[in-house]
Amino acid sequence: MKRWTISFLVIGIVAYFALVLYANRALLTSRFDAAYWKDRYKHSQWQLPVSSRTIGDDGLFLYEGYRLVKGDNPADYNAEVPPLGKYLIGLSIVIFGNGHWYGFIIATLTIITFFALAKLLFKNTVANLAVTLLFLTDPLLTSQFPLTMLDSLQLFFLLGTFLFLTRITTTKRPSSLLAIALGISFGLFSAAKTPVFSPVIGIILLIILWKSRHSTKTILFFLGGAFAAYLAPYIPYFLQGHSFIEWIGVQKWMMGFFQSSLLSPNTGSAITTLLFNRTQNLFTHVWELGTLWSPSWPLITLIGIGILLHGKLNRRFIPVAVSTLLLLIILSVIPFWIRYLLLVLPFLYLMACQTVIKQKFALIIFVILLGANVMTSLDILFPTPQATVKNFTYAWEHGFFQDMYEQLSTSSKTTDRQAFHRFGLQTYYDGQIEGATIEIAMSRWSRFESPQLVPLRITYFTRELGPFVEERTIPVASENGRWVIAWQWAHLLEGFNETTHLETSVIPAKRGSIIAKDGKLLAYDTSGFMVSITPKDVDQSKEDAMLASLATAFHNHPISASIHHRYVGNTLPDVSIAIGVLAQPITRHPGMSFAPHIVRIASESGKVDNTLYKECCSLLYSTTNYNGVTGLENQYNDQLKGKNGGNLVIKDNEGKVMRIILDIPKQDGNDVSLEL
Repeated sequence: MKRWTISFLVIGIVAYFALVLYANRALLTSRFDAAYWKDRYKHSQWQLPVSSRTIGDDGLFLYEGYRLVKGDNPADYNAEVPPLGKYLIGLSIVIFGNGHWYGFIIATLTIITFFALAKLLFKNTVANLAVTLLFLTDPLLTSQFPLTMLDSLQLFFLLGTFLFLTRITTTKRPSSLLAIALGISFGLFSAAKTPVFSPVIGIILLIILWKSRHSTKTILFFLGGAFAAYLAPYIPYFLQGHSFIEWIGVQKWMMGFFQSSLLSPNTGSAITTLLFNRTQNLFTHVWELGTLWSPSWPLITLIGIGILLHGKLNRRFIPVAVSTLLLLIILSVIPFWIRYLLLVLPFLYLMACQTVIKQKFALIIFVILLGANVMTSLDILFPTPQATVKNFTYAWEHGFFQDMYEQLSTSSKTTDRQAFHRFGLQTYYDGQIEGATIEIAMSRWSRFESPQLVPLRITYFTRELGPFVEERTIPVASENGRWVIAWQWAHLLEGFNETTHLETSVIPAKRGSIIAKDGKLLAYDTSGFMVSITPKDVDQSKEDAMLASLATAFHNHPISASIHHRYVGNTLPDVSIAIGVLAQPITRHPGMSFAPHIVRIASESGKVDNTLYKECCSLLYSTTNYNGVTGLENQYNDQLKGKNGGNLVIKDNEGKVMRIILDIPKQDGNDVSLEL
């Protein structure tokens, strides 16, 4: 019976590894595109603070890994995170052609190390395999297999640390090599991510080493190994000519970065997540459900912590248990993400297993936990296309056509990414489309049905003629296990294709004037200037002066950083980008141009603002899009309101109108005389 049980568990572990490989085959066979990720990073929030084209930590570490293996300075960018993991990701790119094999290899090594630790703690083959299968199928670990993140790496070295510690404390005469290995593993644990947890774990290790061995030599070997291992990832930094003093400065900057973080801790979220799947969002502080949670978490938490507090834990488990409790306390008082629980989950599984392994109901508990983990993890391995469509439409809304391209089906990629991006963005420019909102009207998502048709309601916002709505349906299909979009340009606009283009004509209208009792104009529209910038023509040596001049002219609404983002964030370098409207011309700088445009002049009559779409980085006044939001402008908005005339059409290459999207008559607003 025992042999059959062992065989079943081994087959389960091997089968799950195979399932993970199969589910992630698209990522593991993909090729790293250096040009795309460089562009993505350069235009992300790390380089442009107000950028909507954000990059997650996985994308950041992927690009950083590539940059570091090419010989760049590890302290130049993203130095708040040690370089060890980034070098390993870069090595994966060099060896396998993509960084995702790093995630799979590290997660696999983590499982192997977990099994080795369980073997030392339990000395029971069935228990070792059972708890390993449980942890392997945990949804949080399952999600880590294809990711270029650092959490699995940190856990790998933490498990190695406790593996060597257990060997030292359970061996009568441990060799000095074990103490060095313990130090190296702990040092690499500290070097995997910012060493927030290292002081606590380090103190625990020192106490246990001293109590178990009473050997100064063992302590010194441990500390020497730890310091050498922590320093090792910075060898390229030193080879580039940097001094030890400069390295200390990097460490100080690293700690200062997190101490000065503006994020408020979501206190207690680590515990509420484990027990109830409720996490307080770090940015909005709204309580949310997690997507990586398993129903097994409350059970292993209550059993594991309960047995610790009850004091009936096997002595071999005490270092693991105390560390787990302290890690949970730290996680409960710092800015917390769900993935941070990866550091404590394996130890909770170990403690829970140690508690129930000899109970009559152990098999029932195992089946419940395994079933909960597998069912939750299948949702991760075989997701619906909902997330793909959400990401695709986000890029669509913001005109990130280069990111849309990454999610297209192979048959849809009839041009390269650069051509696709240029055509899409030029279309937005021609239509003066400043953005869009897309509602996804999908009633049911399927995990395996392919293709699926997704109805969309797209509201486009134009600079001068207001919004218009398109009802479109896009097909999403499974390609090599990955959801992709079968794209046609007709999905963007009905009747649109590669041989057509948009054309806009505008007949400017004026918003009505506000006239005081004495006949003084309190607010009125008059002739002004639209300021535009052509990115490629900007003189870099004079750019700061140009931005300062513009920010002053706009009274710092928008500020310099926003103006800069407007013409470099997601633009074509040879296209003139409208920045805002001014009443008076300012000193012309290289790349800057002016064109006649109506501007609103007001004193204390209230404020007008764009109420149709958000302008973070421009001030593109038009009576169509701007409405009174305060004071008299708001009180009399219905009378003052005007509407630009003009049309937006689709034309073919011969100039023939294929479709009229907008055709609006001009309508000036009415004046408001306060004496009346």
